[in-house]
Parts: sequence; C-alpha cells; structure tokens
Amino acid sequence: MFNGEPLVPGRLAPEGTDAGLLTKITPGKRAMGVRINDVTGIAGMIPPNARVDIALTTTLANSQRTAKLFMSNMRVLMMQTAVHKSEDGRPIPATVATLEVTPEESELLLVAQSQGAIQLMLRGYGDPDSVVTKGATSADVERSLRDAPPVRPQPRRSPSREALPRVAPETVTVFRDRVAAPAKPAKPDTSKVEVFRGAQKTELKFGKDSVRRDTIPNN
Repeated sequence: MFNGEPLVPGRLAPEGTDAGLLTKITPGKRAMGVRINDVTGIAGMIPPNARVDIALTTTLANSQRTAKLFMSNMRVLMMQTAVHKSEDGRPIPATVATLEVTPEESELLLVAQSQGAIQLMLRGYGDPDSVVTKGATSADVERSLRDAPPVRPQPRRSPSREALPRVAPETVTVFRDRVAAPAKPAKPDTSKVEVFRGAQKTELKFGKDSVRRDTIPNN
C-alpha cells in the first residue's frame, strides 16, 4: 500500500480471511516447504518475496552424477517463520523455505527431494522469467578438467636496468672503505754527501735553502 492509495476490493484479502501466509498465496498455486541448510539457503540471505531457481543434484540410471536446473523464477513466500524481510537487512536463519508452486511443480519437487539434493539460487531483479540449461554430468566435469590448459610457471626474470627506479644523483650516497695512505718520511733539514780521497773520508753537508758546490780533483 502506498501513502494516499485508495482501498479497493482487489487490494484486500477475502472477507473472513485471517492475517498471515494465506493472504499471500496466488489463486491456483500452493505453498510448499523444502528443507534447506546454511549452504542451500545462501546463509540466510534469501528474503521473503524473493525469486529463486532450484537445481537438483542426483544420480541417474547410468550411475552418472548429474546436476540440472529444473525450476526457475520460483517465489519465496516465507523463510522459516519470517513472512517479511528484516528491516535492518540481517540474515534470516532458517531450515525451511516455503515456495509458491503449482500442483504439478509440487509433485516434481517432492520426487526431487527424495532422489537427491536441491540447491536454491537467488535471482536478481530484472532477470528473464525462464532459464534453459542442458545440465552438467560427472563426465562433463572430467572433460573440463582434462581439456583445461596446463598452468606453466612463469620464469623468474631479473629486473632490467630500465625497470629499476631512477634516483636523483643528489640522493645517492656511496660508502667506500677508506684506507690510510702510508705516511711519507719527513725530509731532513740538511743533505749529507760522503767524499773519499784515498783512505780519507770527508762528509759535506748542505743546508735546506743553501746551494754549495765542491770540486773534487782527480787522483
């Protein structure tokens, strides 16, 4: 009901009807409960009045495991005992989902629950009303695994010089081991020259800033 909307008979439940789930069932359809868990119920994220698809996983007569989507666009009337979704958007924990089905759909769903496991898949708004799939078997899974391209490890490559980040020269500091150079011997203040004349030895000394010349005669 919208604010200011007039109350007309088509918007009201039949006279004498009690409030609850009875008023939500479309004429000609039925409310049917299916058992779910945290996985099949998408961790309680399916709110009432949502639309779901139902998939069945079972084993066929040829002993082949098969999964097939066999019901689509099914309306969820209630989750456990919650008829309306929570205002704060919290999950609704439930082990039973009540779906709106036709009598023929209820028969198929009863057989499906006894033969295998069902899975609810939440639909988004604006999706098509019907979905047609061919199903998947264990042979399809084996074929997919066999035809999958092998994953090859990528060789490790050393980073090229061009790939390395460039750093400004002024921000680079190079540390080198400094080896002390050997100390040079100090030069003497005078220079000494030894002169031999026969068996006589004479020493001549020259000052640092003086210039002296001696002439030694030939013997």
